[in-house]
Amino acid sequence: MRPCRSRLEENWVEAARSCSRQGVASRAHVMPDHGVWSELAVAEAGQRSFSKADLVPRARVLALARRLADLDFEVPLAELQASGAPAPVAATEKHVGQECSLVGHVVSSGCLEGADTVLDLGAGRGCLSERLQQAAGTRAGFLLIDRDPQKARCRDAALRRRGRARRLVADLQHVRLDPALGRCVAVTKHLCGCATDFGLRCLRALDEDKAALGRTGPPTPLFFATCCHHRCTWEHYVNQAFVLRHGLSEGDFADVCALSHWATLQARPPEEAPRGEAREGLDWGQRRALGQRCKRFLDSGRLEWLRGRYATAALVQYTTLSVENRLLVAR
Repeated sequence: MRPCRSRLEENWVEAARSCSRQGVASRAHVMPDHGVWSELAVAEAGQRSFSKADLVPRARVLALARRLADLDFEVPLAELQASGAPAPVAATEKHVGQECSLVGHVVSSGCLEGADTVLDLGAGRGCLSERLQQAAGTRAGFLLIDRDPQKARCRDAALRRRGRARRLVADLQHVRLDPALGRCVAVTKHLCGCATDFGLRCLRALDEDKAALGRTGPPTPLFFATCCHHRCTWEHYVNQAFVLRHGLSEGDFADVCALSHWATLQARPPEEAPRGEAREGLDWGQRRALGQRCKRFLDSGRLEWLRGRYATAALVQYTTLSVENRLLVAR
């Protein structure tokens, strides 16, 4: 016999159902689970010596390297456990360690107190939501959004056994969230390329819709672990003004995105690097460092955009277990 649901739960379910579902991806263009793109990038970098970064002319590579070298993009290390306490020194299994640190940031922020809905953007199987639900013991409902229609591998059933959970199969670019979801907290690991920009705009639209209905309050807190910056696009990037202000053009932006792929090159001791490996005037280590700097540049533009809307916004290194290790925090 199906258990009775409270009026609050019925309203939440209806709000979750009412979110826009336009632009659902076909099976031929599905996104992998969260975190998979970064692992694919690392694997590809180890197996191939060719990438889009290798198509950037030498003069432009060196020019961008000089420009980015003059910018300060220091990112503090803030690796936590799921409880919110500092992470132990000993390394853990990669994805578990990343998820625990991300959950730790959410828990320690206090943003879950009084929250009605946790939005898991690019949710994949829902492992992050499940870990957050277990660690925080929150009574908030979970709305998992991903454009992959394959549900056989999902953790949704486990989430529903402990509380309210629904899945929305749609591309974030076309999602319009219902203000009836109440006070939300948004999380993601990892949101690939321009999908991060889609997520940021989606939350801004949600806050604007709430304001239009007279529901005043702070903007939706977010915890976004970014990745795969080589898949960012100029037309979707949230802070084009940041790029232009630093003297870079739309074409330079495309080069920055392409060169960010070098950040996933596997670290190799200098003695193991084959002779004559330098490309475009940069050796293996210099290319890897430039790729990481390109990632920080793109995330710094997003951080500036967030600081225009939030009282507190920061970019931190939330894990030492992956090269995709940046977390945007805004509340």
